[in-house]
Amino acid sequence: MSSGAVQGDAWYTRREGVERGPYTAAQMSRYILLGRVREGDELRPEDGEWGGLERWPQLIPEVMKLPDTEENRRKLRLARMRADERRPGDRRERQPWSLQHADRRSGRERRRPETAEEIRYRELRYGRPPSFPRSRLYPLLVGGLALLALGALFQRVW
Repeated sequence: MSSGAVQGDAWYTRREGVERGPYTAAQMSRYILLGRVREGDELRPEDGEWGGLERWPQLIPEVMKLPDTEENRRKLRLARMRADERRPGDRRERQPWSLQHADRRSGRERRRPETAEEIRYRELRYGRPPSFPRSRLYPLLVGGLALLALGALFQRVW
């Protein structure tokens, strides 16, 4: 298979013996941009040979190939923010945690801290005002205030 083939191919990744895929070439490029696929990972097109990321330079987004300047680092940050599909907040707060997933955790934190700029961008992108509370108690507070207002209104009417 030619190493120039990118579009329409199914791609697979392998890290520490675990294979994942298939992914489209566009997904692979996005995963490389976001750091989900990195040096040390092996890639292969469908029915192709495994190789390092350097073997498939056509998958590396152009913004990552630019010279290392302040302007190009800014472009890279913006490209990563645009490519990031994650929703604001911590997904652990949105999904109930279960014991069946506990054995999948390594015990170490893999996430890197986000800058305030990245957090604000994602909040604006998904329509959540930046000042929106992150607490699970917020709906209870709003509900309590609504009941209090209804009680006061009901008391005035009687």
